[in-house]
Amino acid sequence: MHTWSLGVEEQFYLFWPLLLLACGFGLAGADRLHRRRLALVTLLLLVASLAVYLGFSLNAQADPAFYLMPSRLWQLAMGCLAYLLHRGSGTVRDLGRALPFDRHRSTIATGLVAVLGLLLVIPLPLLLLNGLLITGLTAMLLVLLQPGRGLAASLLGHPWIVAIGLLSYSLYLWHWPIIVLVRWTIGVNRWTTLPILAATFIASLLSYRLEILFRYGKGEAPWQSKPLLFFPTFSILVAGVVAGLQEPFKGLLFAGRYKSEAAESSRSKKIDGTTISTANCFLEPTAPLPPDAWSKRCVAIPHADRPTLYFEGDSHVQALMALAQQVLHEGSYNVSMFARGGCLTPYFSPWPGGLQNDEKYRLCRAHDRSRAKFLKSALKTGDRVVVVSFIHGPFDSVQSERAYRNSVLNLARDAQGKGASLVVFAPLPLFTDSVDIAFPLSLCRVEWFRPSWALSSACQSARVKRDREISDTSSLRDLLLALDREVPAIKVFDPFPIVCPVGQDFCSSFSGSQRIFRDSNHLTDAGAMKLYPFFRAFLARIDAGSPHASSPIPSRTSR
Repeated sequence: MHTWSLGVEEQFYLFWPLLLLACGFGLAGADRLHRRRLALVTLLLLVASLAVYLGFSLNAQADPAFYLMPSRLWQLAMGCLAYLLHRGSGTVRDLGRALPFDRHRSTIATGLVAVLGLLLVIPLPLLLLNGLLITGLTAMLLVLLQPGRGLAASLLGHPWIVAIGLLSYSLYLWHWPIIVLVRWTIGVNRWTTLPILAATFIASLLSYRLEILFRYGKGEAPWQSKPLLFFPTFSILVAGVVAGLQEPFKGLLFAGRYKSEAAESSRSKKIDGTTISTANCFLEPTAPLPPDAWSKRCVAIPHADRPTLYFEGDSHVQALMALAQQVLHEGSYNVSMFARGGCLTPYFSPWPGGLQNDEKYRLCRAHDRSRAKFLKSALKTGDRVVVVSFIHGPFDSVQSERAYRNSVLNLARDAQGKGASLVVFAPLPLFTDSVDIAFPLSLCRVEWFRPSWALSSACQSARVKRDREISDTSSLRDLLLALDREVPAIKVFDPFPIVCPVGQDFCSSFSGSQRIFRDSNHLTDAGAMKLYPFFRAFLARIDAGSPHASSPIPSRTSR
């Protein structure tokens, strides 16, 4: 993933020559008018790109702000403007005469170097401001520097510094793959730090020498005599190898014990034989609302005569994908799964802790309305809406508890109006002191290349007192059980005693030797499958109890 910058740069190198041609540049160069035209167009592009970058950043859309060419062009454009300004009307000396502080340029440049160094050592709390400052100050430094004048020029022109600069991109390209390889094998720790540094330096040096050979090598090598044939062919071959390593050659280079848990990355799951997958059906909190037709990708109805379970909620829906797949393949129900991370279903306000006011979750209400609209159109007699959201701990106000109760009643009323019903998952244990695992769980397995001492601390078992968990969730659990008793269209499934059985003093993230929680509150596939037989028996019980016969649902009331 760290090669994202190559993608942005390649797009820039395709686009920029066309802009040069449009501004009148050619083999003979360009006059002052053409340079001014280019500077004006570049400035306009800079402002437009900066607006896109700020728009994404201020709306908590970090990924498009970071990775996309339109939101990164302003930085490249600032470098282009720095060059045009440095060039002036033809020479650096001309620029110097145009600057009112020419005699102080070296002093200012030295100060800019010091400030940039401080920004690296003492980063600002706001990443956005940090990026703006570093880009702007670097552009100023490029304009002000003059060879041989001042401390900054002498420092940055030192042969050692220049050598680091020449090698810097190779260092950037290689350091992360080597860290990842070590992390996935023997682990990153104090014993492997020196080998990582050594391997990075050697790989970077060899890579740089190869780069120099391709760019400046002497002789009639194929890539020099026929570059238009060699480089596209080489690119196609490399793309073929990369595609082959994804499928069908995936896993062929793996020298360990490949098992199913190697694929249990919490962010990449799917139900076999369907279009239900992480990519299609699980949105980040800030992701734009998808079009209405998108929901069809997240519904699997191979049994037209069977009812459907509509799993709705936050990231805990995704954690139940293995359970949903088993339900689907068993054949009694069809399955739909759709979720937005961090957004509680059904939506209510205020949330415990007031997080509904966080900019990150501003789309949760609109998402809830969109899903309610879809469910009203899709539900049919016998279907069930399965609500899976992470609400843990006591409600911090009467208003919050009342709002949640009314939202559940409203959702149940909508479902009942279509002849369907509502199933609500009760809370799971919360391992507040555990370390979240941000890598495949196969990395917690000892291999010949991964000794036990190299396993991450996140692979260890986490525990929490059972009595404390019951106490922390008692108000929510009492509310759900009351709704279960009062409203026939609402049924509560409680996974807590399954993953934390009665008689245990502590709840554990492991069941025997098997990990059932991948982090502080999300189940692994093994954890989801531990729930399956109980959930299937739960569905069978309510199916046997005439699920379609239900009394009227109470209107909004205080509790």
